[in-house]
Amino acid sequence: QKQATFQDEAGKITQGILLMRGTSPLWQLILPFVRTPARLLSAGLERTPLGFAKVWKGIHEGTLKDRGEIADAMIKPMIGTMLGIGFVAAAKNGLITGSGPTDLKERKLKLATGWQPYSVKIGDSWVSYKRLEPLATTLGLASDLVEASAEDRGKIAEKIQAAIVDNITSKSYLQGVANFGELIADP
Repeated sequence: QKQATFQDEAGKITQGILLMRGTSPLWQLILPFVRTPARLLSAGLERTPLGFAKVWKGIHEGTLKDRGEIADAMIKPMIGTMLGIGFVAAAKNGLITGSGPTDLKERKLKLATGWQPYSVKIGDSWVSYKRLEPLATTLGLASDLVEASAEDRGKIAEKIQAAIVDNITSKSYLQGVANFGELIADP
């Protein structure tokens, strides 16, 4: 029940961030919310093929023993992966967007037409799906993978790296961290 409302135990990375946040009032200002966003991100990633690794780890560590528990744990990445395949098809047809082109000129041209990143096309408009967690992570990664395959071969690794970072930092609950990072990079 706690997992359904994102109240389950914080993972090691989240606990580390919480420790760091407690060291300074500046970190508390930059990272006002940690637990729920981290749990939402984790829930999103559990619903990708990465979720199978978590199930495998649970089986080998002995935390998942009962067949029913294993089946319950497997259903998340299975359904998420199946949805992801559908999202890839929708992205290939131009109905779902990812982060967009890495080329700045091309990106500005797309934005000028009304296109927007991390959105779904409804009629003639684009509607952001950034707040639709945990589904937004699957949507974003599927769309970014389609965009990466369309990019120049030399840019694929750059696009995939950017896709992962964009999918994490584009969440509304992480805008403070993203804005702070941009401030440091370009004051």
